[in-house]
Amino acid sequence: MFKTFLLFFVLISTFIQAEIYFVDPVKSKLSFNVKQFQFDTVTGFFEAYTIVMDYDEQSQTASRLESKIDVNSIFTNNSIRDRKLRSQSFFDILVFPDILAIIDEPFSLNDRKVVGKFQIKNIEKKVPITFDFKQVNENDVDYIVVDASFVLNRHDFNISGYKFVVAKNVDVAVQLYFRKNNE
Repeated sequence: MFKTFLLFFVLISTFIQAEIYFVDPVKSKLSFNVKQFQFDTVTGFFEAYTIVMDYDEQSQTASRLESKIDVNSIFTNNSIRDRKLRSQSFFDILVFPDILAIIDEPFSLNDRKVVGKFQIKNIEKKVPITFDFKQVNENDVDYIVVDASFVLNRHDFNISGYKFVVAKNVDVAVQLYFRKNNE
């Protein structure tokens, strides 16, 4: 399904001014923080993901952004905790291997706010996202760098393991380095 959409996405964007931008996974970062025991914070990352944006550079407008995150790539620097997060009590990766996030309403990068649709464990919720962006050139490659943050209530997605130990709100921060498909 995702590959079919990606092919359609690439084909349709050739007929309009917008271009496909891909996230550079080496430079980008998807991280999260969640409180446990009311005084300790667990920080983690997702290390495998694909994120594409249909972007018109002239108007600084994105018509769509889609991401697919491999939940098995979760990393908290504690292999026992990571294994538990992959289990049925949390993400249940054998049944739900991916997190999907889509922004399908056109938005300007100057807006600084957008609503994303997140699908975790086949449950879809709309989540407000705040972001900032800048354009940079590194080693002769032009990037659009997006720094975004939002909060997910894990109970909304039936990620309910350790209800009384781990906080319900998860703070998510992403730094995405987008580049054109041809660079």
